[in-house]
Amino acid sequence: MHVETTEGPVASLGRVGLAAGMMGLGVLSLIYASYTLQWEPVPAFIPAKAAYLSGAILILCGAGLVIPRLRAWGGLVLMAFLALWVVALKIPDAVAVMPKITKLSSFIGTILGIFEDLGMTCGAWTLYALAAKAGDKPLINGLTGDGAIRIARILFGIACIEYGAAHYAYADFTAAMEPGWLPAKLAFAYITGTGHLLAGIALITGVLPRLAATLEAVMMSSFVLFVHIPMVMHPKPDDVHLNWTLLFVATSLSSSAWAIAGAMKDLPWGLKAASPKTP
Repeated sequence: MHVETTEGPVASLGRVGLAAGMMGLGVLSLIYASYTLQWEPVPAFIPAKAAYLSGAILILCGAGLVIPRLRAWGGLVLMAFLALWVVALKIPDAVAVMPKITKLSSFIGTILGIFEDLGMTCGAWTLYALAAKAGDKPLINGLTGDGAIRIARILFGIACIEYGAAHYAYADFTAAMEPGWLPAKLAFAYITGTGHLLAGIALITGVLPRLAATLEAVMMSSFVLFVHIPMVMHPKPDDVHLNWTLLFVATSLSSSAWAIAGAMKDLPWGLKAASPKTP
């Protein structure tokens, strides 16, 4: 699997979207003096005021993603920061409650946050690698190149499998979040869950990866447009913080899918781009 040496419009869409999502989460941290809710479950012994530092990091990384000379730094630091959420916060948090889990659905729900944070980490990683390929000075060579993007793609595919499993395990909850005008909501919850699963399998196996990532990005972007934006426009008073957080997380996840789609050189339907002819 080869990747483009310059960043195209699809990857750029992912870059701008992930920057907006991260900056939005950072602003929420500053406004509410809190961490990113369940996506950043900081232990109680860490001072609450450290949330301002977390928010500042997210804002600076988001801005760095779209500033030409800082794109590599923004992607690398953001990837490291989000990976810290996964390894130091989400995994220990999930492990702590595992002994109390008695149902498969509870297990799927417990690990969902791990894979949501992982999905955003993969997006940041992909954008860092693309920045290096576009000519930015790579800061850690081992995290760039075709192999690095392939690993990020596979990890994102694994995350998509979990998203699909969650749609199946919590189909009623998923259906309740869908817009009122949508018919057959429960069936649609299963359809979108199947979409996540198929995209994940394609990304893991490398079968039509660009098509899979693109369709995943389109589907996740539709969640932003038709679910999360209406939720922030008509919120319940107690849900304002959560609804805005959900919007920015969903934006970041869909943008990560766009970034991964833009990193694949394969054209839709698995056709290869023709090599330029030399005179």
